[in-house]
Amino acid sequence: MNERQIEAFRATARAGTVTGAAQALNISQPAVSRLLSYLERDLDIALFDRHQGRLQLTPEGAAFLEEVEQHFIGLGNLRAAAHRIALHGPGSLRTIGIPSVTSGALPRAVTRLLADHPTITVTVDTDTTDRITPRVESGAYDVGFTTYPVPPSSTVETCVLVSRPWVCVFPPGHHLAGRGQITLQELGQELLVGFSPGMSLRERLDREFAAREIVLTYKVSAQTVESICALVARGSAGAVIHPYATHVARMHGLQTITVDEPLSLDLVVVTPPKLAKSSLVQECIEHMRQCYEEEAL
Repeated sequence: MNERQIEAFRATARAGTVTGAAQALNISQPAVSRLLSYLERDLDIALFDRHQGRLQLTPEGAAFLEEVEQHFIGLGNLRAAAHRIALHGPGSLRTIGIPSVTSGALPRAVTRLLADHPTITVTVDTDTTDRITPRVESGAYDVGFTTYPVPPSSTVETCVLVSRPWVCVFPPGHHLAGRGQITLQELGQELLVGFSPGMSLRERLDREFAAREIVLTYKVSAQTVESICALVARGSAGAVIHPYATHVARMHGLQTITVDEPLSLDLVVVTPPKLAKSSLVQECIEHMRQCYEEEAL
């Protein structure tokens, strides 16, 4: 018994004649007859009775047809699944980002993605800038959102999603709070809450200020913008924060202040090496881009 014999049997049962089956399968009538004969011999049952020029299923043939139809339903489901995968990729999306992204733009982007694809499942995980790239590189995540610099030894694919200048915040009542703009020199005279020593964001910020002959002085350090803003809001000191966390500053009642000589920071999309982006990944990235564009309006 083979697939072609099964197709001939099913087509004959539907058409009621060998001629109709031959037309449906685009083969000759003798070919259909041979396929049916081989199938009946292999199964050792009679599948059809001839009645008034038409073929009618025997009870055994009718029972066998039920099994055959279930087989083709299964094949149809597989084809439909393959089509969905071709259009949308797998039915799940694993994302990871820095805290300010996973508490800001990414949930909005995921909500829009789920509206378009209500049957998919999405994971939104959080980690620090330094750990996101290796976790995506390992294949544990489909897409990551972090900031430069990406480790030069990494094999991940990267692209800049958006670029914005750093901003700063100060405690309520601070003499610089409420300003619309501040100079780099003024920042160099203040005690600040900074990113923890060794973090790439801290090192990058220090380098950019040092290039302008300004040394930042830190009173306390923390790993996340959330912790930094909480410390600032409680009067610890001011802080320079990256521009993708302005919503975090607002949550703590802080107003962001621009610097008169902007220091820009790129938000980067990271995807696993040597893998084509699925349509879900591409749509997620585009929704993220739109979210940041809307913030800038």
